Amino acid sequence: MFVKDIRTARLYHRQGTIYFVTIACEIITMGFLVSFVYKEVKKVCRTRGKYFKDKWNWLEATILLLIVASGSVLLFRETQKAIVIDNAKDQLLKKGRHFVNLYPAATWDDASICCLGLVIFFSNLKLLKLMRFNHRVFLLTRTLSRAAPKLMSFSVVFLTVYLAYGSLYYLTIGTNLKDYLSLGRTLETLFCTLLGRFDYVHMTEVIPLLGPVFFFSYMLFVVMVLMNVFLATIIDEFAEVCNDETLKANEVHLLHFISERIRLKFGIESKEVAGR
Repeated sequence: MFVKDIRTARLYHRQGTIYFVTIACEIITMGFLVSFVYKEVKKVCRTRGKYFKDKWNWLEATILLLIVASGSVLLFRETQKAIVIDNAKDQLLKKGRHFVNLYPAATWDDASICCLGLVIFFSNLKLLKLMRFNHRVFLLTRTLSRAAPKLMSFSVVFLTVYLAYGSLYYLTIGTNLKDYLSLGRTLETLFCTLLGRFDYVHMTEVIPLLGPVFFFSYMLFVVMVLMNVFLATIIDEFAEVCNDETLKANEVHLLHFISERIRLKFGIESKEVAGR
């Protein structure tokens, strides 16, 4: 018998020597959020329908919605933790033996971590926009943008095959191996297999017949075939971007513009002017 779900949650987040630092960071974050909302609302009112035609604006709106969702989840988390702490104190003072349910507090704590993780992920994607003047980042963003239609078609095929193997593993060997106990854990284990982390010996010991068949078919179709298709798509688009002379000209012009602005800012004489 396997234990299906064990969770841990910190009931007191603001404690110790970093109490005031945590409060200060939360206040600063709220200030950035208010200014961010004002800026985006003003931009939407100014550009109207054109706002949603730019993919970077969609990224900005996504980050904004995730920040608001994270704030709402954090408020619910603090409310649930306050209720749990009060119930625990009542039971301790009354020397009662009633069960104190910590599951809601742990659930909201996990939800807050997921929301903050998504905010950090999309914020890192925003760095691609801010650093697109860099040569390598420029090539990366252009390659991904040009390969996006092909990658969308590939993702449909990949998710279909991936979910099919996840269902197959879960329904056939989920009762024998704890790594496939639920559909979510099955998909997580299969993803780790894509990255090269798996326990083939234990699988063959528990399921000597179906285990090797499922494993090698998954490695053949998903790892060897689909992953090679994915890499071939990226490499093909990268080669086209590198050979595009118009993109090279735009990049050189942008770098020249940035360098001239930096020279003007610090009062450094331009090379063209110095040569004259």
